[in-house]
Amino acid sequence: LRSRNIKGFRFLPGMDKAERNEVENLVAKSLRGMAPAVRGVYFPLRFSRSYTPRPGGMDQFEELRLKDAGIHFGPPREQSVAASGIVRSWPHGRGIFATA
Repeated sequence: LRSRNIKGFRFLPGMDKAERNEVENLVAKSLRGMAPAVRGVYFPLRFSRSYTPRPGGMDQFEELRLKDAGIHFGPPREQSVAASGIVRSWPHGRGIFATA
């Protein structure tokens, strides 16, 4: 598990739901603007309601395809990670960027 910081935002364990949603939208917007060579699709996690262009997140078939490809993981199961606050408000504010 890796954590990164974006200027003006707290680290993930300290974020509230609104901050995570704001970061999700900021990152998704940045990903959409990338050069054609690295274009892909942003998939908000299934059942997430935080990403307005895809309310409800990815569908079950997209989720299965991403799991089969080894790039979709569920929430962390380690107690220490859960205790840190990283899984708070799961799955809202989270997603996967996948290239073709």
